Amino acid sequence: MKNTRKPIALFMALLMLFSIVTPFSVSANTSDIRQQVNVFELEYAQANINSLVRFANIPQELRERLGFNDKTISAVKQLSDFNGEIYYIVEFEPFGYIIFDNAFTLPLILNGDGISPYINLYDNLIFGGPTHYYVKPDMQPRNGDTLFVHTVLDTELVADAIEMQMLQQESRMIYEAVELSTEATLDSSRSLVAPLTTYSGAFLRRWTVIIEANTTNFNREGNCGYVAAGLAVWYHRQARGFNTFARGGFNTGLIAEIQNGRPHTTIGPEVATALTQYARANGVNNLNAIAHIAPSSHYLFETIERDIPVVLLGRLPDPNLGSSGKMLHAVTVFGVEWFRHSIFSSDWYYFVHYGWGREYNNQVIHSSIATIQKGFAVHFER
Repeated sequence: MKNTRKPIALFMALLMLFSIVTPFSVSANTSDIRQQVNVFELEYAQANINSLVRFANIPQELRERLGFNDKTISAVKQLSDFNGEIYYIVEFEPFGYIIFDNAFTLPLILNGDGISPYINLYDNLIFGGPTHYYVKPDMQPRNGDTLFVHTVLDTELVADAIEMQMLQQESRMIYEAVELSTEATLDSSRSLVAPLTTYSGAFLRRWTVIIEANTTNFNREGNCGYVAAGLAVWYHRQARGFNTFARGGFNTGLIAEIQNGRPHTTIGPEVATALTQYARANGVNNLNAIAHIAPSSHYLFETIERDIPVVLLGRLPDPNLGSSGKMLHAVTVFGVEWFRHSIFSSDWYYFVHYGWGREYNNQVIHSSIATIQKGFAVHFER
């Protein structure tokens, strides 16, 4: 495990510097903080949240879009992955949270209007990736298995030795990807030439169609690929004029029609086939779904820019299926933001609907935490 003392000390020194030169627009509330939370200088970090956000490289455009400039911090908590590597979550009032790497260098997951998955929880908090939010109870099975409880779904994950290895392998992959991104960001900040960050953003023209789609109880049996595909179909009806699509509305019947008896577990080419056949069955013969293996961030950006939603089947853990190594999650991408700091350093953020109901319909995830290079992307194309 990497020693986090040095980055934490650096972070605190920078906070002290910022507290002298930076005006604060975010208020702090420390009255409800539990002292047993294992975090460093919690009260000081809260009192200087604006400096923390600036130091953590959250671009102004992203802060404004998610409304973090005007929020009040309510808690800072330490998380660990399945290998014990450290992350942090900052919770805001009345809603919103940001999950950071272990040195507050890079925001990994941002949600401006959702409830923290660790709300009112303080001990043994486990972070295994997007939607993979657990606590590890003190009472553990006697047979040597390890018990985790999902903080949002309230489902149990009982991992034997083999499953623990798979969870640890997934956590290691995410952690290493995050480290590469944070090193690139730090290298850019150390440059003798001040980095000039350029911004580019691409969003579906009617992106609210996606985030207003309620998928509560849609995704309970691992059919996430078809739920994500259903969101894409719904957008084509509501925003792109495909009136023969989803004539019964956005509901579980639409998902079943797209799935058409196929097994719940799926990969990109199967989702593409299902979408193409759905288009044919509904009278659209000049529309095909295409599956791209190992998609790039540039590809996502360019596709969204053409007003086409993307079904992303990446290395995104699915908490309903026990082990992140067994099955991965599919989401619907409706926006991409690109912040380029230098020739060698840039940050990509994906705006996604996770298909888990309203709490996950406007998630923002850093490209390193999605590691889409290990998955597929599917979209309609004429």
